[in-house]
Amino acid sequence: MYKYNYLKIALPVPLNTLFTYRFATNENLTGCRVLVTFGNNKRNLTGVVFEQFESDNSNNLNKIRDIVEVLDAKPVFDAKMLNFLQWISTYYISPIGETVKAAIPAGISPKTIMRILPVRETSEQAIQEIYRNNPTRYKIMDFLLNNTSAFTLEYLEKKLEINNIHYHITYLLERNLIAFEFQAKNIKSKIQKAIYLNDELMNDKEKLINTLNFLDKKSPKQSAIISFLLINNANINAPVLLTDIKLKIDTSLSVVNSLIKKKLINIVDIPVNRNARKSNIDKLATKNEAVLKLTDEQLFCVREIDAGMEGNSFKPYLLHGVTGSGKTLIYIHAIEKAISMGKSALLLVPEISLTPQLIDRFEIVFPQKISVFHSKMSDAERFDSWNAVHSGHSQIVIGARSALFAPLKNLGLIIVDEEHESSYKQSSPAPYYQARDCAMVRAKIENAAIILGSATPSMETYFNSEHGKIKRLEIKKRADKAELPKIKLIDMRSANTSGQVIHGFSRELIDKIKEKISRKEGVILLQNKRGFSNFIECKDCGAIPQCKHCSISLTFHQINQTLRCHYCGYTLKIIHICDVCGGTSLGRIGRGTQRIEEDLHSILASENVEANIVRLDLDTAGAKGAHRKILQQFANGGSDILIGTQMVAKGLDFDRVTLVGVINADIQLQLPDFRANERTFQLLSQVAGRAGRNSEKQGEVIIQTFQPHAYAINSVIKNDFIDFYNIEIAKRATSQFPPFTRFCVIEFSSLDEEKAMQHAQSFFSQLKHHQSLKFYLPQPPPIAKLNNRFRQQVVVKSDKSADAAGKYLRYVIASALEQYNKNTANSAVRIKIDIDSFSSF
Repeated sequence: MYKYNYLKIALPVPLNTLFTYRFATNENLTGCRVLVTFGNNKRNLTGVVFEQFESDNSNNLNKIRDIVEVLDAKPVFDAKMLNFLQWISTYYISPIGETVKAAIPAGISPKTIMRILPVRETSEQAIQEIYRNNPTRYKIMDFLLNNTSAFTLEYLEKKLEINNIHYHITYLLERNLIAFEFQAKNIKSKIQKAIYLNDELMNDKEKLINTLNFLDKKSPKQSAIISFLLINNANINAPVLLTDIKLKIDTSLSVVNSLIKKKLINIVDIPVNRNARKSNIDKLATKNEAVLKLTDEQLFCVREIDAGMEGNSFKPYLLHGVTGSGKTLIYIHAIEKAISMGKSALLLVPEISLTPQLIDRFEIVFPQKISVFHSKMSDAERFDSWNAVHSGHSQIVIGARSALFAPLKNLGLIIVDEEHESSYKQSSPAPYYQARDCAMVRAKIENAAIILGSATPSMETYFNSEHGKIKRLEIKKRADKAELPKIKLIDMRSANTSGQVIHGFSRELIDKIKEKISRKEGVILLQNKRGFSNFIECKDCGAIPQCKHCSISLTFHQINQTLRCHYCGYTLKIIHICDVCGGTSLGRIGRGTQRIEEDLHSILASENVEANIVRLDLDTAGAKGAHRKILQQFANGGSDILIGTQMVAKGLDFDRVTLVGVINADIQLQLPDFRANERTFQLLSQVAGRAGRNSEKQGEVIIQTFQPHAYAINSVIKNDFIDFYNIEIAKRATSQFPPFTRFCVIEFSSLDEEKAMQHAQSFFSQLKHHQSLKFYLPQPPPIAKLNNRFRQQVVVKSDKSADAAGKYLRYVIASALEQYNKNTANSAVRIKIDIDSFSSF
C-alpha cells in the first residue's frame, strides 16, 4: 500500500528555499524531476526533488499540495550533482531553484505556455467604457471576445500591431476583464522506422548463405538489403533507418515489406538523434591524431595525468603549453584513458560555436561517443544531446560553460580548454558562476582528474600552481618541430610621422600581406572591434550619437548604413545632420572589422594585387553554420585573408597560416578594467600563436601599437609569459586585486535613476565592516545605463589571507541581502550579486 511521502523541491523561482509537496509512493524520488502547481494562479512548474521524508500529518503539513506528475523513471541528478548544485547556490548566493534551472537545458522539461483569454461574463457596460476611454484596449477585448481560442501575448502583439501591449494587458488583467491559462508543452524523442536482420537468420550461417543465393537470382534488391544489413551489423550492430536504406540502395517500401513477410528482417521504432552529423558535411579536420607520436614533453604530461586518474581521487593539473605545443593531443590521450577505465569525460571550451575545428578533431578519434552542447541548438536538439548523455550512450561531452551540468555518470576527467577565457564567467541569467572554478569543485566531488589548459594561464590559476594547489605540467616547445613565430612591433606613432601608414595599415604590414598572397599562404588579421567605425562625430560641435537605451556611443555599420548599439541592439539609420547643432560635417572615427576589410580591398587593388578577403565576427557568423563555412573556405585556400575580432584567436589550427597581423593592439588596454593588461597579453599571444604551426613554414606576426612600451605588449614580443606574470602579480598584490582578494560587485538597476541610487545606498548601509573586507561607496559603472536601466554598483573586496574560502564575505553579503529584502526591496529595482566578478562594466 502506498503512503504519503513529503518532497523538498527546488523550483525555478527567485526564492532561496525548497518547497514542500507530497506524493503517495514507495519509491525514492530524490533527483527526479516533478511537475507541480505553484502560486495562486496554479501555474505548472518543473522542479527537482532534493529531499524526501515521511511525516505524521502534523498541522503544518495538512494543506500541502500533491505533485501533478513524476517526469522521470530514474533520477536525472545523482547525489553528487545535487551536492554540486547546492554548493553553487551557496557560494554564488543564488536561489537554489534558479541554480537548478541553469542545470536543466531548455527543451528537457515541459515548457509552460501562457495564453490569454477574455472573461466572458464581462458586462456590455464595461466593454463600452473601454471603447470610450481607450481604443487600443477595446481592440484587444473585441478580438478576444470574437474568438473561441486563447492566444499568446506574442501572437496578439503581432496580430493586432500593438507595440506596448504589456501595459494594456496588465490593465485588463487587474480589472478581471481577461485571464491567463497555462498549458504544458513537452518535447519528445524523434521516432523513425528502422530494420534489422532476424535473429534466427543471423544465427544460422547455412540458412543465411542459402537465402542470399536464392535472392540473388529471384530478387536482387532484396538481396542487396540483406547484404547491407549484414555489413552494418558487423560494424555497428544496430538497426538501420528505413530512410537510409531507401537512400543508399535506391529501393522501395514494397521490397522491404516483402522481406518482413518472409520473416527475414524485423521492423522497429527507434529514437533518432537530431544532432547526428551528416556524412557529407565539410570537415575542418581529417586525420586521427590519436595515432600521432608524442614528443617527450607530451609523453611526460600524459603519463602524469594517467597516473592521477588511476588513483580515483581528485587531481588538478595546469597544462601550460605554448601555442601549437599539442595540448589537444594530450586531451585526446587523457580521454582515451578515462574511457578505457569505464569512465566518462567532459571537455569545456570557451565558446562552442567558435570551435568547430576542435569538435571535428575529437569526432574523428571518438566516433559516436560525443554529445555537443551549444547555444545555437534548438530545444529538440538539446533534448537529444541531454538524453544521449543521461542514458549513457555518450560518454564524452564537449560544450561551453553550461555543459558543466551534463549528467555524466562515473565522471573521471574534466578538461577546461583555454581556462583563462572570460567567457567561462556567466553574466546572465543567475547564477553568475565561473565555470572553470565550478569545474574544480565538481571534479573534487566526483573524485575526478581535472586539466586546466592554456598557453596564457589566468593570474589566479598560475598563482595557485605556484603555491602547490594545482600541479603544473609544462610544454615549452611546439609539436612537429615547428618554431614559435617571429614577432615584430610597429610603433604607429613614428610610422604615422614618417608617412608609412595607409588607412591604419603600416607599410611593412601591407608588404608582408602582399608577399604571403603571392606565395598562396594564409593571413589572419585581428581587429577586436566589429562594425565599420567606432562612432560618428560631428566636427562642428563634437557630438557623438548615443544609444537611447544605454550610455554608450553607437557603432557605424557600413553594409546596411546603420548605427548600432552592441549592448542592446538599438539601431538607427545613418544620420547626415547633427541632432545637437544641425551641422552637416559628420566624420567617422575609429576602425572596426568592416572598415578594415574595405580599406584593405582598396589598398591591395591600388597596388594591383588580387585577394579574396573574408570577415569573421558576430555580424558575419551569426547565422547557424556560417562560422563553419567561413573557416572551411579559408582552410581550403578559397580565401587568402581572414579578418576578424577575437574569434580568429580561438581554436584555429591551419598549417597554411604564416602571417598574423594585429591592426590595433591597444583596444583592450584602454578599458577601465583591472584585467586590461592580462586580457591584452592573452589575446595577442593567442592570436600570434595561429601563425607558423607547420614546421616547414616560419610564422611571422606584426603587431601595430601606439603604446610600444606597455609591458603587456612587450611580454608578447618576447614570448615571455613569466615576465608578464611577475610584473602583473606584483601590481595585483599592491592594489589588492585577485588572486589576493575576492572581487565582488553588487549591482542595482532601475528605470528610475534615483531609485537605483537609493537602493544601492540602503544595501551599503547594511554591510558589516570587518578588517578582512573593504567596501566602496555606491557609484555608477563605466556604462551607467544599459537597456534603459540605470545602474549603481557596490564593490566589495575580501582578503583571502584572512578569509580563505570566502565564508565570512558570503555571510556579510547574505545578511545585508536579508535586511535589504525586509526593509527596502521592491520590484522596481533589480539586484545582481556577482561573486568573483570579472569586471565592473
